[in-house]
Amino acid sequence: MAFSQPNGMVKRFNRTLAAEWAYAEKYLSDEVRSATYQSWLYHYNRHRSKPESAASRVGIPTSPGIAFSSRINHHPRRQGAPCPG
Repeated sequence: MAFSQPNGMVKRFNRTLAAEWAYAEKYLSDEVRSATYQSWLYHYNRHRSKPESAASRVGIPTSPGIAFSSRINHHPRRQGAPCPG
């Protein structure tokens, strides 16, 4: 399913939006709540600490400049295998 990851990301954002902005505190009206949305979104995009990704927990390099071939050649089952790149 090609759209499962983006769909999951949207669901997670909507869950965070509800928990941290829409229902985080009582607002006097919908207009008052709506007036705080832009500042909350700025905080979400710029200052909120992001959850640790699965890739960083297992040590997978995520920078585009890191070559993966050196990690592949040191795998115990691939000793002596030629370098793919």
